[in-house]
Amino acid sequence: MTYIQQLGTYTNWEEVMMDGGSILSHSFSAKGGTRNTRYLASINYQNDEGVLLTDNYEKLNFRVNLNTRLRDKLCLSVTLNPSQTEQRRFPIGVHDAMRQNPWLPIYLDENNIQYVNRYRENCRWADAEIGDYAMERMFDDYDLDAGMPDIGAGDCSSPSGTDISGTSNQNALAKVVERDERKFENKVYANTQLTYQFSDNFEFKQRLGGDYRVTLNQDWAGVEASRNGAADSESIRRSRIQTHLVSESVFNYDISNDVTDLAVVAGFAYESWEREVTRMEEVGYENDIIRTLPGNNIAEAFTLKAEENLISYFSRVNYAYENKYYCR
Repeated sequence: MTYIQQLGTYTNWEEVMMDGGSILSHSFSAKGGTRNTRYLASINYQNDEGVLLTDNYEKLNFRVNLNTRLRDKLCLSVTLNPSQTEQRRFPIGVHDAMRQNPWLPIYLDENNIQYVNRYRENCRWADAEIGDYAMERMFDDYDLDAGMPDIGAGDCSSPSGTDISGTSNQNALAKVVERDERKFENKVYANTQLTYQFSDNFEFKQRLGGDYRVTLNQDWAGVEASRNGAADSESIRRSRIQTHLVSESVFNYDISNDVTDLAVVAGFAYESWEREVTRMEEVGYENDIIRTLPGNNIAEAFTLKAEENLISYFSRVNYAYENKYYCR
């Protein structure tokens, strides 16, 4: 306790990690049309800074709906919905970010660096400088009687003096800001439907739609993100491309009178998925300047491709007689 009072530093880690944030949202829409055509178009932008440090979500979204009568018996409807999102995630657990002692400063400065044991030969903190991230173990082995770090016999394996550290982990702020974990996603959803009315009781619908999605995850851990330095630095890129298509052809027949009700549905459906997943991991960066994958220390790399198809036929008949007897 005496040593902590003498050190005289205090950090509110909750305030550091929970920097607050605002939510910004803008929307614009327009609709209109003619006797045979109606449309609705909208655009929305959202930016959510999040409560936690480095926690941010940004989205741009478009949507267009169109309904038109091409001929007396032929109608077309179209929906198009592209969107783009970018998210930077909080890279570690909230508990991990806040469990460091409040006496630990964020950075070394002219005052607190005098308590860092830089004097033992071959010790880890020998090259500690003002402006470096502070770690709890830096302040161990302090000689309270001498009023300076314990020099000892120059052997780091035999520390002495007063210890106040509770963990050997890297500074919590460094574990957050020296990591950059982002997710980018582009999506396009589209759907069209043609409806042909043969008669008041008989119609045909052709639906064609699907979605296309590209997802990219980029995770970076810099040389100061871990207590092990460059040995734990890494860059990971994961991409996923998915194409999903749906086609449905449906006939509907309905007839009813005072005695009977008959409804018949029959159709054909085709659905397909194509997916491609790629992952590359590079480790052992020497600095934070280049974050791309140079190929010198690839730890893992793979590509996976998959395809699925579903073909189905369906039919349904509902019959009712005098609203008393039902048959399917």
